[in-house]
Amino acid sequence: MTLLLSVELENHGNSGTVPNVITQIVDYDTSCFSIVDHNAHSYGNLLPGEISEQDWAYFILILDDDCEINTEPFLTFNIIVSGELYWSDTISFVVGEFLIAESDQLEPNNFVLNFPFPNPFNPKTMIQFNVPEETVTSLTIFDINGRKVESLINAKLLYGEHKIEWNASSHASGIYFLELTSGDFRQTKKMVLLK
Repeated sequence: MTLLLSVELENHGNSGTVPNVITQIVDYDTSCFSIVDHNAHSYGNLLPGEISEQDWAYFILILDDDCEINTEPFLTFNIIVSGELYWSDTISFVVGEFLIAESDQLEPNNFVLNFPFPNPFNPKTMIQFNVPEETVTSLTIFDINGRKVESLINAKLLYGEHKIEWNASSHASGIYFLELTSGDFRQTKKMVLLK
């Protein structure tokens, strides 16, 4: 199970710039997490009144398969300003049942766009979707600014389940949106490319 943690920071001051801001995970429960990837992110300088959320700067936490239900793993999160510890806290959560979408769970009489897997990915991810009737269908990738990045499908498709792999090796790390459209139907999923 992959968990993503994103952080939004805000400078509430009216005049002072907060210099050289870094967020980091410095400690975590090794009995449940096998890895914490990208454990530090730089936000640079925060100007007065500025809100900064680095959309691509996710902390990636891989939860071990043998981590037991109702376990409460923890991680320690720090905010560093100009090399000095500014704020620290321990974050914990309770592990619930894993939810896995199997291919046979696609609803045969409805359009369904599953979350790509893996997600986050580097650089390939598998996209699975269902078309309830023979119809013209498009599958398009957009960047975080809404610009069209790539058209994966724009054709008349047969009824049933479809799979396609997206190779994003020529694209930069960041957040992308996958959109499935057909007639009046439109569904979007978020993807994270991490290189």
